[in-house]
Amino acid sequence: FVVLLDSDGRIEGANDALSDRLGVPPDELRGTSFADRLVDGQTFRDALGEMIDDRPLVAAFRTPSGDVPVELKASSLVRGRILAVGRDLSRARDLEEALETERKRN
Repeated sequence: FVVLLDSDGRIEGANDALSDRLGVPPDELRGTSFADRLVDGQTFRDALGEMIDDRPLVAAFRTPSGDVPVELKASSLVRGRILAVGRDLSRARDLEEALETERKRN
């Protein structure tokens, strides 16, 4: 997913992948705090400086169907805007849990 944030961390625009993942229509996302969509929004605010053109942040989205683990990377744009790109880590988490279950059986 891709999301454009203003200098205060509010969503200016997002692709359908983010909207689908959060279960919220794109027009309802606009103007809302991106950090408030995360399970630990403070982590996002604190880590934003480190994320800009550096290392990714692993966090989780709060959704109607439960928490969704994600990896986020961000780039600084003009006028304090931020472009964040992320990927859903649910599949990786599920595979790790299945592997751990299998290890415990053997």
